[in-house]
Amino acid sequence: MRITGGHARGIQLQSGNPSIRPATDFLRERVFSRLGDAIEGRVILDLFAGSGGYGFEALSRGAAGGTFVERDIRVVAALRDNFERVLRSLQNTDAPPDVRIVIADVFRWAPRRSEPFDFIFLDPPYELPPARLQRILRTCHHWLAPRRGARLICEHPGELDCGGCGWDLERRLGGRGRRAPSAHILSSSAP
Repeated sequence: MRITGGHARGIQLQSGNPSIRPATDFLRERVFSRLGDAIEGRVILDLFAGSGGYGFEALSRGAAGGTFVERDIRVVAALRDNFERVLRSLQNTDAPPDVRIVIADVFRWAPRRSEPFDFIFLDPPYELPPARLQRILRTCHHWLAPRRGARLICEHPGELDCGGCGWDLERRLGGRGRRAPSAHILSSSAP
């Protein structure tokens, strides 16, 4: 897995745990192609961060900073190493990104009150029970900045049921089969 665009393009990312299923380069490239320049200067949240593929791709493409949340300590060590390599690639940019790496269970973690996020990347294990996925989707709604263009990107196979979670599906990218990886770009349906 590698960064597909921006200042850190080509940087290889390690997962730290062979059982981690990283987001594919192809799917991330499609997501960021769709988001375009909207990511520049924004603050991101990468939940179930793993290798940090989505978050580091955002930083490479101009995000101002963000928070990465991962609970597996072996994966966090690789995540920190990945950040150091990405940061070296970003040294010639206007300002280095402001990044926090948090060791925590996504279901027990909450951001600081002062940090709303412009983009939330959610890439949970595919076997996560639907009720737990619905729970985190409802929770993420409260963490998104109330700005126009703020989005949640959720990688999940097949169709994503957002009913009652406060999200509207803007676009689905990726495979169409029940098990095919797909990225769902969601916007808030709250007034």
